[in-house]
This record gives sequence, structure tokens and C-alpha cells, in this order.
Amino acid sequence: MPSGFEAESSALVVHAQHLGGVLDQLQDALQAALAAHLPQSAFGPGGGPIVAMVAPLAETAKEAFQSGVESVAASRTGMRATAVAYDQVESHNAAKLS
Repeated sequence: MPSGFEAESSALVVHAQHLGGVLDQLQDALQAALAAHLPQSAFGPGGGPIVAMVAPLAETAKEAFQSGVESVAASRTGMRATAVAYDQVESHNAAKLS
């Protein structure tokens, strides 16, 4: 039987690290998307109206992608902060019980 209770924050730390990897990939993809450009000739000589319809959708998609990157970054930051908070509370409680 265990001799006491101990909070285990390592799973949170590992999850935050995984989120960091996902964030790196998303940031790379976002940079590529931001660098992309749809020229007027993309759909041929008569395709200008199609480009005009697609361009606003592409901008909206870029904005949504940026929001996704920010969301994953916030989740990673929150996960790290939660792990630190758990460790601090655990240390404080253990000191009081000693």
C-alpha cells in the first residue's frame, strides 16, 4: 500500500511537449499559407472572376488557421502552468504534513 498521496504532473508536462511539436508544425504550415498567393491567371485567361471569389475565402481560411495556432499555443502554455501549479501545491502540502 502506498505511504501517501502524490500528485503526478509528468503526464501534463509530456502533453505540453506534444502540443509544442504540434504547434511547431502548425506555425510552419501557417507561414507557408501566408506566403501563398493566387495570381489572377491561376484559372486561365477567363478565370479572373473565379480568383475574385476564391481570394476572400483564402483570407478567411488564413485567419482561421492563425486562430488555431494561437489556440494550440494557449493550450500548451496553460498545460505548462497547470503542471507547475500542481507541483507547487504538492510541495506546499507535503511540507505542511511533514
